[in-house]
Amino acid sequence: MKKLFFAMAAMAAMLTSCSKDDTTTAPVIERSKVTFTVNAPELSTRAEDDYGTGHTAKTLDYVIYDLAEEAGKNQITGTTTFPDGELETTVTVDLVEGREYEAIFFAHAEGAPYTFNKTEQTMTINHQGLTANNEKYDAFFKYVEPFEITEQQYSVDVKMKRPFAQLNVATVDYQNDDYPAGKMIDAEKTGVKVSKVYKTLDLKSGEATNETDFEFDLTDSETLKNSAKIKVGNIEYTWLTMNYILVNSRDVEGSSKLVDVEFTFTDTDKDDNEKEYTRE
Repeated sequence: MKKLFFAMAAMAAMLTSCSKDDTTTAPVIERSKVTFTVNAPELSTRAEDDYGTGHTAKTLDYVIYDLAEEAGKNQITGTTTFPDGELETTVTVDLVEGREYEAIFFAHAEGAPYTFNKTEQTMTINHQGLTANNEKYDAFFKYVEPFEITEQQYSVDVKMKRPFAQLNVATVDYQNDDYPAGKMIDAEKTGVKVSKVYKTLDLKSGEATNETDFEFDLTDSETLKNSAKIKVGNIEYTWLTMNYILVNSRDVEGSSKLVDVEFTFTDTDKDDNEKEYTRE
């Protein structure tokens, strides 16, 4: 019994000794505070509730990708808002020093008809039930190319851009006090149909895909008509309809193409009138 007891005690001592020899120290991960200063372009000097100013895109979604990890496995996501009346805000996160990251920022109005797929890095338009003259369809985005964290305090300037073309229809023949009723346009509701446009945007490459047709249903244009006039040269035009459509920008190869536009309006007598245009 004594021999067995001492043999077991010796084995326990050996195990204890081995355990001490295998002790290692975990590497220290240095983290840096990274601040993204996010800007939407100053599009207009008009009041912030007017069309085309960018102020309706108050919600800012973002995703930061750790390029050292398997794609889609390590994402830092978040949502913030632009302060009232402002087109700039900041996003601050802690990232690992020495690693590479890329990021996408997408600004939109609450309830806008867009789906932001953070894994596939795309934005898709939900094209059912769109209405004309809806400023809440405005949006902005920016893909931030890979960058390496090299300092404890790191900053990135993010200047977003609008992914859409703004489709405007305007006229010099709008009815007013200088013209007799019935001889000029007096549009109560306006809408458009567009073809050869797109519903999906690759937020990394900036290329628009999935060609389709959109219809923006007739809606009241009173607010639009009372907004600041569109001026071309010395001629002022009255705004009849304004809509955002997704087309490829000029920096995408082969982006020049014709977009078919069918403009529809109802006058004060509720008569339907249609005019067709094409625009490159």
